[in-house]
Amino acid sequence: MYIIFPNDPSLSFMNEVLIKLQSYIDDKSVNVISCDPDDASYIEARKTIQSIPLASKIIFIGHSTPSLIYGGMSVDYERKCLIDLASMSVFKDKEIVLVSCFSSKLLTSSRPHRNYSSGIGFGLLPSELGEIDAHNKMNKIGIEEGDITEFCGILSKVIANSVLYWIANDCRLIDVYHYLKILLNREVNEISLSNGNERVSEMLYYVVNESMMD
Repeated sequence: MYIIFPNDPSLSFMNEVLIKLQSYIDDKSVNVISCDPDDASYIEARKTIQSIPLASKIIFIGHSTPSLIYGGMSVDYERKCLIDLASMSVFKDKEIVLVSCFSSKLLTSSRPHRNYSSGIGFGLLPSELGEIDAHNKMNKIGIEEGDITEFCGILSKVIANSVLYWIANDCRLIDVYHYLKILLNREVNEISLSNGNERVSEMLYYVVNESMMD
């Protein structure tokens, strides 16, 4: 398994995934591909991604648009394209989970480049309050900074547990997708039953309904 995890301060909440996978990272059954905020690291990351064997399991955790995935960034280095639409062919005949905004649209647009290989994608996965404006339903429920923090904590936990499930059961990607949705729906139900934060519950509801298995 390969995890592509660019070095980007806005992704720090997803470090829980790496923490939970540390034993697998230590024994090399999970390989982490980083992309630091500099030109040389972008070049090296692209080369490493291109060398991933066929039939591999891949998780990308980062930022994306319907036409590309981004690499690392910092206050001194602007976020840049790591893999563009045409270069999505590097994921040809490999299973990929794109934990990034609007990655469902990227999966759809990249189908012929990937040889229609299996993938999981999402709609908006907000890690910053300003991103809510891009969603015409989330931006109407009065989301606050604390809601984003709570949402990100739940999302990182769900992704980590879904990856652990994938590794432990060595199962099909469709089974991982069903398990992921079960975990998300469970979080929605637990919030509702405990009279918790309904804004976070609604955000998770949209994540479930806008996710896709391609």
